[in-house]
Amino acid sequence: MLTLSNARVVLLDPQGSITKQTAHEFKALASQVLSSGQYAALIVDMHAVESLDSDGLMALVSVLNSAQQANCSLKLCNISPAIQIILEVSQLERAFEILDERPAARSSLAA
Repeated sequence: MLTLSNARVVLLDPQGSITKQTAHEFKALASQVLSSGQYAALIVDMHAVESLDSDGLMALVSVLNSAQQANCSLKLCNISPAIQIILEVSQLERAFEILDERPAARSSLAA
């Protein structure tokens, strides 16, 4: 679930679902990364996320808030159409910076 991209960028690669059963694990891992203070950016690659429930949404919002408090940029990438619809219906798509692919997320950090 965790891959280091370089010294200042960390990639989270959640698999399956971010739901009531897994949201705590996702949040805990992101919190551990953010609390280290080592990273300027956190990229969450959602390519393998098949479902997201209200607990998963709350976990994403919590990670976003934690990232902002840590002065860390948070980007979501590779979001499936189903997850995109969930973010739109919940009106959260504007809260997150969403990019199509992992390379776009990395290159946006250099800008």
